Amino acid sequence: MPLDSTAGFKGTSARPWTAEEDALLIEARALGFKYGEITVLLDRPVGESAIRARLDVLAAREAERRESERLASRQKTRRCLCCQAAFLSQHAGNRLCDVCREAAGHVSPIEPDDFSGADE
Repeated sequence: MPLDSTAGFKGTSARPWTAEEDALLIEARALGFKYGEITVLLDRPVGESAIRARLDVLAAREAERRESERLASRQKTRRCLCCQAAFLSQHAGNRLCDVCREAAGHVSPIEPDDFSGADE
């Protein structure tokens, strides 16, 4: 499900959240403001559940950003063990370039597409 800043229920007049409101929401919650106090602070006619839901959306976005950074940090230019060509490796165990991997018919044992989840 995409994390949309304009999400609202049909028939409501919910306006999109701004970056400033998001920052204020996070700061107010970190300072210990209660959900009801935050609705007044933000001047948003929404219930406490809407504030909780927005915080959940922001937390999910932050988790996605961190995971993306973590995966990017694992990428590194390495030399192929077969042909010695430089290639962008996705992780430390990825030591063959795509050309050599395909030529050898090699498939990583941990490729998610190959895992059916069922024993044969």
